[in-house]
Order: sequence, then structure tokens, then C-alpha cells
Amino acid sequence: MLTPGWSSDAITHQGHVRSENQDAYLSDDENQLWLVADGMGGGKGGALASRMLRQTFENICLEEELTQRVNQLEQLVFNANLKIYHYARESFCGDYMGTTLVLLNRWHNLGILIWAGDSRCYGQDATRLQCLTWDHNQATELMKLGQMSEQEMRQLPKSHAITRAVGLHPDLCLEFQLLDMANWRLFLLCSDGIYGEVSQALMFNCFAANGSMKHKTALLRDKVLQAGAHDNLTLICIYPDQFAKTAVVKHSLTQWNRQLEKLQLDYYLAGISRDTLVTQRQQLLSSIADNLSWNPTREMNSEQTQALCQVSELKRSKNDPVYLFFIATILIILFIFMTTIFIVTAAR
Repeated sequence: MLTPGWSSDAITHQGHVRSENQDAYLSDDENQLWLVADGMGGGKGGALASRMLRQTFENICLEEELTQRVNQLEQLVFNANLKIYHYARESFCGDYMGTTLVLLNRWHNLGILIWAGDSRCYGQDATRLQCLTWDHNQATELMKLGQMSEQEMRQLPKSHAITRAVGLHPDLCLEFQLLDMANWRLFLLCSDGIYGEVSQALMFNCFAANGSMKHKTALLRDKVLQAGAHDNLTLICIYPDQFAKTAVVKHSLTQWNRQLEKLQLDYYLAGISRDTLVTQRQQLLSSIADNLSWNPTREMNSEQTQALCQVSELKRSKNDPVYLFFIATILIILFIFMTTIFIVTAAR
């Protein structure tokens, strides 16, 4: 089954309170690459940091193989991280500047989701809107480590302090996840200026309403502005040109993501070295790519699809009763003809 291409619509706004818009975004439908970066308002140069991160991904040529693609995307973020970090040290007398990141890139039937900080990715289907990322803050990380329950975390006062961002430190640990893109009707990448102002239910209702995607994104923007818009707000809505089934098995995808998260967490906690992380992750990604490559429902080009249809039609025809009757009739006629020739020859 062919996997459709995905298109996007985006909005960004300064809001009613901030003196400048420190958000940046990239909607590259050609490369099937989308990102939102939220410059850190408490640091100097937040707007510059988010723009520097966005510029790193402009006009790039993406690797074809899954492992190389993930390594490439990660390295691009690392390059931006060091560039922002050193720029701040040289230009701001040692003060910091930084930006969050949430990035989605389509690779065949999979979405590669990468993030750092509290900008989020949501997936929406016919019945729900689900947050697919988790915020990098102290409370959430304690919950991930099993030192706090999810209920206890929800009872804590809301904190905007994040533990990871691009440009804050020379070393950066990113978060990775693989998505079955055809399992969702659309994806939303957004800064906290969106979900911090309106509920998840309202976000769902905006995109479940009738109308074009441009109308729906504009509707959500208006709802955020009506709610006060205390921060910059940016959102990219990513949706398929047509819906199609995918080859990804949900159980397998869950297992892969658990392994990816554990590897990243072990590295973040200094449980494993960077070399070990890269080696084990490459082995996992290679296994995933191999697992998908033999699946007969994987993405195919038009020539492959036509060839597969021809083979399927041939197999179907050979099992058809009419086809079998025709073959049997031919064989009987040949048998009678050969028998007649044998009798005539023997009589002579």
C-alpha cells in the first residue's frame, strides 16, 4: 500500500504580552521535515537561538537509509547546539541563550520524532488528541525514573523550568521516538504558547471541525489569542494528502520506542558512554529497517505496485475454476488427438 505524502499549514504570533516573537518554525513539505523552536525568553538572544536552529535545517539533503537519517538529524542539532552555545559565550559575556526543539521527519512509513525541552508533538485521530512527547523538566524526569508517580507530578505547581534545550550546554541529550504516521489523521507541532493557554479538548475540537486546515489553524490561533496569549504561539499542522494503511506493527513499534527511550535515558544518566549509545542505537535502527524491508505492504513506487498487481492477478487467474476447466479441456483434446494418431498409425 502506498504511503501518502504529507502537507502542512503553520501559524505563529507574538501574543499579547511578549515584546518580540522568539519562536521559529520550518515547514519543509518537500523533505517531509517540520520543526518548531521556542527561544528561551529568560535568556538573551532567544529569538536568535531559534532562528539559528531553524537555519541549520534549511535546504538540506537528507540521507536515504534510516540509521544514517537519524544520525544526520541528530548531528545537525548538535551542530546548532554548539554554534548557539559558543555564540552566547562570546557575545553575551558568558550568559546563556537557548531554544527548545520538536522535529518530525517522515521516512517511508515511519515518522522520526526528535525533541528537547517542552515544545510538543500531538497526534490526532477520529476520537482523540494524544501528546506524543514528554516535557523535559525536573518533575517529569523524576516520574520517568520512578521516583514520583504521574498523579504526584500532576499535583505539583506548574513549572516552566526545563532541563534540556538546544544551546544551554555543550553536551545535549535528545529524545527520539518512531511514529506510525498512517495511524494518525494529523500531527500538531507546537510551542507551549499553544497548549499553555487552551485545553487539549479545545485543540481537538478545532481540528475536528469542518473546514480547511488553514481555517482550523486560524481558529485555534484565535482561541489562544482570546485566552490571553501570554506567550509567543507557534503551531504546525501536518496532514496526509490521502489516508493509507501502513506496514508498521503497533506492538513492534512500542517495543522499539521503549528500547530507544531506555538507551537515551541511560546515556542521559551517564549509565552508558556516547559510543555505546550510538552503537546500540544503530544496531536497533538497522534491525528496524530490516524488519520493515521484507514486509509485503511496505511503501512501493508505481512500477513496483503495477508489477505486484500483475503477479497477484496471474496467481488469482491460475486458481480460477474457469481457468482450470479450460486447461483440462485442452489436455483432453490433446489426449484424443494423440490417441487417434496412434491408432491410425498402428492400423497401417
